Amino acid sequence: MNQSDLDDAFIRLLRLTSNIEEKAGKGFVDVYQNPQGEIYTHQVSGIKSMTDIKDELLNATTWAWNIKDYLKEMAKKNGVEPQLIEDLVNRTISLQLIADIANRAKHGVLTKSRSGRYARLQPLEVSIPQLGIGSLKFEDRQMITLVSDPTTVTYKAKITSTEGDDLGDLFYILKQTISIWETEGFSIAGSSR
Repeated sequence: MNQSDLDDAFIRLLRLTSNIEEKAGKGFVDVYQNPQGEIYTHQVSGIKSMTDIKDELLNATTWAWNIKDYLKEMAKKNGVEPQLIEDLVNRTISLQLIADIANRAKHGVLTKSRSGRYARLQPLEVSIPQLGIGSLKFEDRQMITLVSDPTTVTYKAKITSTEGDDLGDLFYILKQTISIWETEGFSIAGSSR
């Protein structure tokens, strides 16, 4: 492990989070069934699908958590006790939540929780303001939305505890995690950034 390895991993994380911020994409189709059993569809084009955003978000979250191991190795190399990185995690809720989400994504279940809350990512939500809509068309049981300005779109990635308590938005927590690694983690590990 050297500074270059840590830098490469951190730059990868920044690239992954940058990809999430790009909202333009092919779109998606949502299917709904009303109480009478009729099927309706909503076709949206011009933005990324929820599946694409979720994949990108979980990939970035996993890399954000992986940075901990890089920092611990860098600490060892620099004669610093790696436990200091673990101590940073243990006192920082954002890092604990990132750990829970990344570990659940990796293993499918979460048997141990760094946060003690067993954080779970809820289905993503998208908000498309009227300002960003180029056209809206209604046909028989179908709505077609063309997003002309993807920059106006907002995605939400709510995290909850097993009890259903709102623990925040994963997009925000990911940004906090990156900032904490950059400002505190690198310093503790005796690394330059």
